Amino acid sequence: MMKHSMTGIQALNNFLFESAGLRAWKAYNVGTSRSFSLAQLQKYGTPQGPTGIKEFQQFSQPLQDVGKFRAGARQAKVVGPSVPTEVQLIQSDEAESATRSVASYSCPEQGCVKVYKEFKSLEKHLDVGRHLIKLERESDYDSIIAKWAETCKTVTGDYVQGEVGGAASVTESPSVSADNPSLEEGWAMKKSKKSIRVSESVRSYLPETFFQVEETGVNANLADIACKMRSQRSSNGDNLF
Repeated sequence: MMKHSMTGIQALNNFLFESAGLRAWKAYNVGTSRSFSLAQLQKYGTPQGPTGIKEFQQFSQPLQDVGKFRAGARQAKVVGPSVPTEVQLIQSDEAESATRSVASYSCPEQGCVKVYKEFKSLEKHLDVGRHLIKLERESDYDSIIAKWAETCKTVTGDYVQGEVGGAASVTESPSVSADNPSLEEGWAMKKSKKSIRVSESVRSYLPETFFQVEETGVNANLADIACKMRSQRSSNGDNLF
């Protein structure tokens, strides 16, 4: 197989396969898409060559397209209900939770506070999956956040858009008006930064600075080095960097 690379494929996240080819976006259905024709896609793939497989007998078709699981012929007889009811599970959980003071097996599920005295009880709890998700303790920081969230819920639109002290609290932005109701499409998307290679002059200047520090023994200040690089001039008076 040959290795192929599609330019800019890392910036594309959403793909749509069509009869005419492949259509891709940077974000879901935002902006103009980038299309790849079938001819372009064929260049990215390498067809599989001859495998050398010899077919001595044609493959038979399945007798039934849809099937279902069936119970085995031999089953052990179980006295009473085979599957515990929800009431029995609740009663069992309450009885085992009463022995929490002497329990030593806690549920490993994240957030579950169930603790059991015997390991078999823990195994049954994990098989059933009736986890008790509960916050063990609430810190002061969590309580402050909860109170602040409740306070924010009481703020209505009349308070935000009303007048405070005779002056309007909300002013219309000049950039978003009736003439320009919408922003540029894709303004909330993460902007891609282009990588800039370090020039040869910077590569040669920094080792010289390092060797000067090694000879003099005086530690260099990074802010001073950056300021000095901005003020460096060549023999013609042009900026060196």
